[in-house]
Amino acid sequence: MVNRTSRTQGQPTLQTVERALSFLEYVAAADTPPTVQQVSAGLGLNITTCYHLMRTLLSRGYLERRSDGKLRLGASVGALFRTYQLGFNVNEQLSAIVTDLAESTAETSFLSTLDDRNVILKVLVEGSQPLRVGGLYVGLAGNEPRARGRKGSTRTPRGRAERRDHRAQPR
Repeated sequence: MVNRTSRTQGQPTLQTVERALSFLEYVAAADTPPTVQQVSAGLGLNITTCYHLMRTLLSRGYLERRSDGKLRLGASVGALFRTYQLGFNVNEQLSAIVTDLAESTAETSFLSTLDDRNVILKVLVEGSQPLRVGGLYVGLAGNEPRARGRKGSTRTPRGRAERRDHRAQPR
C-alpha cells in the first residue's frame, strides 16, 4: 500500500516503511521504554500490525525487547548514526546557517568553538553594517575578537578597566 501524505511532497511512499519508522521514532521519543501495546495505542495502529513491525525491527537489530517486554532502540540504530556522522560535514552545515543569519540581519555573523581553553573561529561572514569585526580568521585560536570603528573597555591582567581605541591600536 502507498501513502501519499509524507514529508516528500507529491512523492509516493510505502505505508509499511512509514509505520516502521514511526514505530522507531515513538520508541526513541518515549520518556520510558514502552511496551508494544503502548506503541500501538500511541500510534493508533492495530496491535497485530505493531507486533509484525516489532518482530521485523527486532530481527534486524533496530529494536531490543527487555525481559519485562519493554522496547528500546537496538544496536543497528547506532550503526546507522555512525555512518551518518561520517558523511556529515558540520562546518558546511553550520556555514550555511551563519551565512543565512548574516544575510537576514545585515550583521557580521560568526561561529566559534571552544577547544580546551581556546576559542577557535570556524565560520565568519561579514555583514553590510559599518561596524566590522577585525582580526578574526577562520582557524584562529584566541579569545579576544576585536571590533573596528568604536571604542571599547577591556580588563587588564590586574582587573583594572582600560579604555582603548580599537582603530588606533592594532593587537
